[in-house]
Amino acid sequence: MNLKIRLLLFSVAMAFVVAGRAEAKQFRGVVVSCPRFGQIWASSDMDDSLTELKKLGVTSVQIHPYASVDRSGTVSSTRQTHSDAVAESLEKIKNAGMVPFLKPHLAYWGQFSWRGEIEFSNEVQRKRFFSTYREFILKQARLAEKSKVPLFAVGTELKKLLRHTAEWRSLIAEVRKVYSGQLVYAANWDSVEGVRFWKDLDQIGVQFYFPLAAKDGVPLGSQKYKERLERVLDQLRGISVRLSRPVMLTEIGLARSQSMLTQPWKPANSMNESVLRKRQEVAEHLLKRLGSVSWIKGLYWWKWMPGNSVHFHRDFSMRDPEMRKALTNDWGKKQ
Repeated sequence: MNLKIRLLLFSVAMAFVVAGRAEAKQFRGVVVSCPRFGQIWASSDMDDSLTELKKLGVTSVQIHPYASVDRSGTVSSTRQTHSDAVAESLEKIKNAGMVPFLKPHLAYWGQFSWRGEIEFSNEVQRKRFFSTYREFILKQARLAEKSKVPLFAVGTELKKLLRHTAEWRSLIAEVRKVYSGQLVYAANWDSVEGVRFWKDLDQIGVQFYFPLAAKDGVPLGSQKYKERLERVLDQLRGISVRLSRPVMLTEIGLARSQSMLTQPWKPANSMNESVLRKRQEVAEHLLKRLGSVSWIKGLYWWKWMPGNSVHFHRDFSMRDPEMRKALTNDWGKKQ
């Protein structure tokens, strides 16, 4: 089936979904992250985590293979043991009865402040980036195809590189030649409107870290909080309808922070009881509200780290008691 026919059929199906005449089950997802470059995904700790996640009602698991990038524009894929660990983890996820989602990330540490700042000062560097990034993404796409992964991301949070539309369209076309599943790009929350190649993809990916309050301490039940959330959903629904594509919340996270509604992307490790209580309440509300939206295909909570190191349980950890309870109170009841 050629691409035009596939997109036409998909658009027809989406029209029914958006109109509310059809409803598919959402992916209930968690991002299983890693220290360093992913070897833990192939360990017994991964098996233990998948068992725990299944009990919490999780139906899909996202992992994010890394490549590094430097200021010269060179993207360097990691060593073979990383590829082996990724392939093994994908099989573990499927064997556990869950759907795998492969979303490659660029490791920017020591070179850029975050992925959204990655950009290059001259054309030589930029061409080098897209050439070496293409090698990395095509390698991961071939692995996704071989492992029968149904969802693959061609990029994550590369905000300043979005203006190079032709390069992205060329990359997506090449990925289509080696991968037959659904393609998504994971746009940062503030750059969803800036993606000019959504129609080349199957889903609109969103890193859901929208500010939902203007100042810290806003009660969850306040009218202003509800209005902000509904404005965000109206924005995303408008894009979904206009492009006839579903939305996938490729990440959603809440740090243990007083600023979890004003700056949800900001790491923090508060152990204040009121913060922990509010974190659970916010998570439960988002699970309920976002779970009721027919055009959202799924959401993936950031993040779950296998293993028992104290360093794995911080910032956005989904293994914290309050977040386990939030998942249990919603997803756990839907099994």
